Order: sequence, then structure tokens, then C-alpha cells
Amino acid sequence: MQEPQPSRKTIRRPLAIAAVVVVCLLILAIVPNGIISARMRADARERILTNLTSVSAGSKPTPERLGIDIDLPDGTWIVIDYRDSHSYPGYSLAYALTSDGTWYTSREHFCGRWGSMSEKLKQMKQYRDSNDELEREMSAYAEQSLKNDPQARIVFANTLTEAKAELIAIGFEQVQPPTSAK
Repeated sequence: MQEPQPSRKTIRRPLAIAAVVVVCLLILAIVPNGIISARMRADARERILTNLTSVSAGSKPTPERLGIDIDLPDGTWIVIDYRDSHSYPGYSLAYALTSDGTWYTSREHFCGRWGSMSEKLKQMKQYRDSNDELEREMSAYAEQSLKNDPQARIVFANTLTEAKAELIAIGFEQVQPPTSAK
């Protein structure tokens, strides 16, 4: 005797239920992480803007650990303050403020690059001013290496106009000045 074949309806129902379950699990995994990421980014934005707006107009703020302040030869400056997260769902957020009051922002992941570059520049200056020939050579080599790095070219700009162009070249966009940190 021949066994009865399962109907198509009998096969489709468990597959449909499984598909619905998978979609629901994906939604539960993705949506809360998007909310968490948005909250983390909002907190980072608030901390950055509070820091950058905490000084009086025209005064140069001090960036946090992952930021950098750049003094240009023409007497102008740019301060970049940056936060990121490497834990899921992650975020990256940078704001730059220039001495003429122009604001820029980026969501590029600079991976703490500005903070390490700031330390490298301090060390280069110390070596450049040294009486030790090897340290001066190391400073010149490090400077040439940085000049070849697109993200580092901003620190070698001679004018604020050049520095702003470098900011845009590495993914920053000009924004209106924030009205508040929140």
C-alpha cells in the first residue's frame, strides 16, 4: 500500500511559520541596536558640543582625549573633538570648530586617530628642537610620513582656507553652528 503524500498546504505552513519567526528575531535584533546606537551617538554629540561650546566666543576650546587642536601658521586654529565606539552597534562622530566660528561634522571612523596624531606632533616638535641629530632626523622622517597621509595633511595647512579644504577632503561637511548641546 502506498503512503499518503503530504499536501502542499501541510508543507507550506511550517515554512511560513519559520519565516515569520526568523523575521521577528531579525527585527528584535536590529531595531533595539539601532535605538542604542542612536542614543550613544546623541550622548557623544552632547559631550562634544558641550566641550566645544564651553568657552567664550573666539576662545579656543581644548579637545578631549580623542581630539586634536591645530594651530596654523597664519594665527588661526581648528579644534576637532571626536568620539567613537568599537562595541556593537557602534558609532563614530566628530565635530570641528574653526577660529572663525565655522562648524564641521563627520561620521567617518577615525579610530582615535586625532588623539594619537596630537601626541605624535608633540613628540615631533620635541625631537625637532633637540640637540640630538638622530632625533631631528626622526622628526623629519615622521613629518614626511604624516604629509603623505590624507588625514594628517590638515596639520600642515598654512591657512585656515587650506585647512578647511582638507577637512572636507577627509569626509567632514560644513554645518550650521549648533544652538545648544542638546
